[in-house]
Amino acid sequence: MGKHANSTDSRLISRIRGMKPGTVFMPRQFYDLGTRNAVASALKRIKAAGHVRQLSRGMYDRPIINEILGEVPPSSAAIAKAIERTEQAKVQPSGASAANILGISEQVPGRTTFLTSGPSRVIRIGKRQITFKHASPRYMAGAGTKAGLIVSAMRHMGRANIDAAAMEAIRRNITPDERPAVARHMAHAPAWIADAVRPILEEAGSR
Repeated sequence: MGKHANSTDSRLISRIRGMKPGTVFMPRQFYDLGTRNAVASALKRIKAAGHVRQLSRGMYDRPIINEILGEVPPSSAAIAKAIERTEQAKVQPSGASAANILGISEQVPGRTTFLTSGPSRVIRIGKRQITFKHASPRYMAGAGTKAGLIVSAMRHMGRANIDAAAMEAIRRNITPDERPAVARHMAHAPAWIADAVRPILEEAGSR
């Protein structure tokens, strides 16, 4: 039993060391290394040894260590990636967050909210609250891509509030490599959004 525990621990540590600092993960990612109980016990020992940090129930990370600040809190994006990877669900920032990320809106949402094709849930890490809200497929088209971010932001802002400055912010956010994918995903976007973005893509393509 001791040998099995040590084997699970060593393989788990090896897997975790292969992750970049700041990566958030969930125990079920490691069930290929042993049973649910074996992985839980191994994580408990590894946590006690200081190799990982437990963020909340069923969620850990390999923390980034700052020389001055010590362990840095995980980013909301890293937590969203863990949900996406483990549950094989699509995840993307909510409209307000997407608008802020793209620079369309300077308003910083008071709460971090993601839309997901998976179940709704609230994750609390310290004083932070990160909400995942289940959304219908039409709201998740292009999730995880630049096009999905643009559609989410523009849908949130509304047609009347998308002015020249907003479109310029969108233009700055679309890199040459992303243009073909954005164009493909725009086929599934609301017509008014696709019509607004099309000139940017056509202008880029003519250069």
